[in-house]
Amino acid sequence: MKTWLDAIDANGFDEWTRTTLVIEAQRTRFPGDLPAGFEFLRGPFVDLCFEHLGLAAAELEAVRLAFVGIGVRVPGSDYRLRNVRPFRSLVEPASGDETVSLSDGWQHGIVVFATDGGYA
Repeated sequence: MKTWLDAIDANGFDEWTRTTLVIEAQRTRFPGDLPAGFEFLRGPFVDLCFEHLGLAAAELEAVRLAFVGIGVRVPGSDYRLRNVRPFRSLVEPASGDETVSLSDGWQHGIVVFATDGGYA
């Protein structure tokens, strides 16, 4: 599977640009149908706020890289979250190849902007 991380790395960006693309990927949207239990991610703009998970720097980096790579496993489910390109992410069945999982309570820090400009 070609990932967004593969595409970023194939472009040979300098370290600052690469890091910025990886970090900003968590500001995204989840178009289309979402599995039951993930409907709260529906909105024109979602900030997954990985930086508010209380992770050590190395763990945060691992979550961010997994999100733009093969995907980050969602605890207590058979799903993963994966960014496939700027402003487009998916909730998809986990493959079992994921090496990084979100922490419990991951969904409590997310900001979903509503279509009327408010927050959901």
